[in-house]
Amino acid sequence: MEQKTKLSAAAQKALQITSLRNEASDTVRHSWLDIIGMNCVAVLGPILIPVICAVLDVMMQLPADLETGMVFAVCLVVGMVLQSFVVLGLTDALRKMAAGKDIHFRAVGDQAGSAGRALMFLVLGLILLAASVVPGGAIVLAGLSLQGTWKIVVAVLGGVIAAAALAVVMLSTCLAPFCMAKDEECGAAVALMRSARLMKGQKRQLVWALLPSLLLQIGLAAAMALLLWPLNVKRDFLTDTLMYAGGVAFVIATGYIFMRLQAMLACLFNSLDQE
Repeated sequence: MEQKTKLSAAAQKALQITSLRNEASDTVRHSWLDIIGMNCVAVLGPILIPVICAVLDVMMQLPADLETGMVFAVCLVVGMVLQSFVVLGLTDALRKMAAGKDIHFRAVGDQAGSAGRALMFLVLGLILLAASVVPGGAIVLAGLSLQGTWKIVVAVLGGVIAAAALAVVMLSTCLAPFCMAKDEECGAAVALMRSARLMKGQKRQLVWALLPSLLLQIGLAAAMALLLWPLNVKRDFLTDTLMYAGGVAFVIATGYIFMRLQAMLACLFNSLDQE
């Protein structure tokens, strides 16, 4: 009887994971053009500001001094501020799309008035992520004084601890923007705690649901590395064409995986919010 109960629970979990994947795929398939438009405004645009700054630094061969670092930090802050005006609009639109509603990409600006709450969430999120890697980073730093095999072992151990802690924090707080988007009175700290409460017991299910996409992304990155390394040895029209075509394919596949991740989080939030 107990074994049947375990099998039934496992089957139910598998069914939930499959359902989550299918709902996310349907959401992206139905609204892919609007999701692309919203991500260009809410994600790609703000990210490009510090990226362009870094590229210009390299192209102009500026020295890596304090002044250059401050310029990059200012560009990063500007990107975060701009993103705060649209991130909750994006999240709310994704939540509604996952519920089957037709949402236009202009909805990304519907919650611009909540930029202060969103900016506070981004700041608190970065602080939590930075704090999560401190123990593992401390172990890595402590291992620098060692020699030989022990140095490698301690470095790997610290890296694994930091990565595991970072993954737990990300999984625990991944639904916080949805909490803030749905409840206009929900602050950043409350949203983070509410997300942790919703994700309790759901982290493993989300990881299993994301696993195929994560493996696909790793495979694509490995394929790009294998493609670029030998082709870069001999440069001609054919190899350059293959490199650029591979790069475009990698970017498109990465974008699709990212949109599917967003849709999966939206579907998960909708299902948990109804319970």
